Amino acid sequence: WTLGGEGLIAADHDGPATVLVPTEAVRLIAVDLPIANRAKRLAALPFAVEDLIAEPIESVHLALGAELAPRRFLVAAVSHAMMAQWLA
Repeated sequence: WTLGGEGLIAADHDGPATVLVPTEAVRLIAVDLPIANRAKRLAALPFAVEDLIAEPIESVHLALGAELAPRRFLVAAVSHAMMAQWLA
């Protein structure tokens, strides 16, 4: 993908895309998730961050990032509306 004018241009439709976005649109949070299983960590993620963000949990996309310390993870939260604007 590349940036062109006001939007994104898909350069390779077959592979996964990495899109660079403005940092002010992404909330980064360090969250304790004392669960060893990745699938269970992902299921617990909304409950771990819901009191830490100002938006309803249903209105954001959450991405589990790197492990910062044992069972402490970086989490990114982006509103669905903002993601829709980027993709429009």
